[in-house]
Amino acid sequence: MKKIFFLLFCICTFLCTNEVSAKKIVFYGTGDDIVHVLNLPYTEEYEIITDDNEVVHGNLGILHEQFTLFWIPIWNYGNEIYVLYNEDVEDYDIVYANLSKDDIKKLQRLYNISYKPELPFWDRIGGKLIMLLVLAIVIFFYSDEIL
Repeated sequence: MKKIFFLLFCICTFLCTNEVSAKKIVFYGTGDDIVHVLNLPYTEEYEIITDDNEVVHGNLGILHEQFTLFWIPIWNYGNEIYVLYNEDVEDYDIVYANLSKDDIKKLQRLYNISYKPELPFWDRIGGKLIMLLVLAIVIFFYSDEIL
């Protein structure tokens, strides 16, 4: 049973991050992360020009910095800002462009979004709950050996 829990945990956490570092057996990642907020229409107004002068469509997202442990978001730091982004560019690079306050006000009127970016539950609290659950399971199974 323990092996099944461990295997499910490894599979779920393997699929959740972009940048990872390994120190012994602890995997962690830090850096920018973009959370999808809204699909925008395919108009010239919402296009982004990449470094290769390629024009791609942009969607609305929230750019923030995040610390992950075993691919689970643990801590968000830095500013949270709205950006136009596209993650379908070659080489799996995420291209983004910062939005001005006027652009955000316009999107706020058109699509009824809040002016202050708000991260989804998983990025704000969900990862912390999962890590507490994993810690509780480890303590439960190994409490005889720890004490």
